[in-house]
Amino acid sequence: MEQTISSAYFMTDIYGDIGNVPWRGNVGMRYVYTNNDFDGIKRDREAGDILVPTKLSDDYDHWLPSLNLSFELTEDLVFRTAYSKGFVRPNLRVMTPTTDVSGGNTNVKVDKPASFVKPYDADNYDLSLEWYNRDGSAISVGLFRKELTGFFEDRDTCPEGDALVIDALGSDVVREDNPATGGFTCTQVEPYLGDDGTEYYRSVRVVEKYNDSDTIELTGVELAIQQKLDFLSYPWNGFGGVFNYTYIDQDGTEDSTLYAVAPQSFNVIGYYENDGFSFRLAYNWKDDSYLKGQNSYLGVQPRVQKATGRLDLVTSYKFTKNFRGYLRGYNLTDEQRYEYWGNNESAVSRVDYTGRIYEVSFSYSF
Repeated sequence: MEQTISSAYFMTDIYGDIGNVPWRGNVGMRYVYTNNDFDGIKRDREAGDILVPTKLSDDYDHWLPSLNLSFELTEDLVFRTAYSKGFVRPNLRVMTPTTDVSGGNTNVKVDKPASFVKPYDADNYDLSLEWYNRDGSAISVGLFRKELTGFFEDRDTCPEGDALVIDALGSDVVREDNPATGGFTCTQVEPYLGDDGTEYYRSVRVVEKYNDSDTIELTGVELAIQQKLDFLSYPWNGFGGVFNYTYIDQDGTEDSTLYAVAPQSFNVIGYYENDGFSFRLAYNWKDDSYLKGQNSYLGVQPRVQKATGRLDLVTSYKFTKNFRGYLRGYNLTDEQRYEYWGNNESAVSRVDYTGRIYEVSFSYSF
């Protein structure tokens, strides 16, 4: 695959006063054009049922506006607001240009090329109020909202007369709807000659990737506190701390979900910096989060990554102007991360265990 990205942007600073409140910010627009060229293979039955090279191409463009404003309500109190539009391209590894066929005598699965999946779009809205109570210290609360449209999904289809499916199977397919279940069956029109010499009318499952038209809405609040205790007498003036908390509410559909997003997360950091010595201890925690399901003997329902936290340590000491040593410790609480299917903690899918990891290193600058 060859991906060519061309872009251009303009931005300008803006400022003014509303009464006694000065404000400033910037507004801009970015244009991005993307062209994708794929080299793959396909089955050519007219040439003797052999695999031959194939080329696919696709392109798309985006206009991405942005606006950032800050209002200095007082000398130490700032109100900020922002809007931006963004997009996320599909992972190149899944944008295969080749039709994949797998199956046996009675059923067959056809995965259609994913080269024409487009990026999904995001509208981002932000508000925050920040109080700078001392130099190097701040307390802030923020609200945000993200609206995601065109998310990547898989769906089962039965496309009658589809050239890709006909090339893959050597036969067209026919769809029969089942009003009782709301589903359908898909069957190969021409019989398939099995390994045993018997002709079979195989059931067909055609899977294609597409951009869902549903919108996923993420609404959240963030609280951040950073305090530098430099008003204390030496040596206590090197202490400080940081606390961050995030809550996210996700509103989507059963078929349109942003996975790996935890409803709640927080981190607490304590640090000390003085006389060339630096010490930072951080605890990070996040709530249960859903991961996209996979085919298994337990079904295709989403997996749950269980809530977990871990404690990490980073220290350093400056021996000379150019020579510094480091000691790092990861997962000091010896946590394990569990994933299980559905909401059944007994159906364990995966357990990640790294143990405690320590690292010693030195650096010298010339």
